[in-house]
Amino acid sequence: MEVCPSCSARIDMSTPLGGGEERPGPGDFTICLYCAALLRFNGADGFDLLTGPPEGADKRTRMTIAVARAFILFRKKREERGGGHGEG
Repeated sequence: MEVCPSCSARIDMSTPLGGGEERPGPGDFTICLYCAALLRFNGADGFDLLTGPPEGADKRTRMTIAVARAFILFRKKREERGGGHGEG
C-alpha cells in the first residue's frame, strides 16, 4: 500500500491528466487529495514529496498543479467549516 509522505493518507488510485488508461510510472507526479501535497512516483516504494512543480514543467503543467492544489485546499477548508456540497 502506498501512502502520502506528507499526511500518511492511503493512495490507491490516480487519474491521468490526458484521460485514457495510462498507469503512472517513475517520474510521474500526482497531488494528494487529502492534503494537496505534490508527489512524484519514485518507482521503488511509493512517492517523493516535492516542494514545487517538477523540474522542467511547462506553463500548462504548472497552472494545472496550482489549480488542482487550490481546489483541494478550498474543499478541505469548506469541510472543516462544516459546509457540504453547494455551501460556503
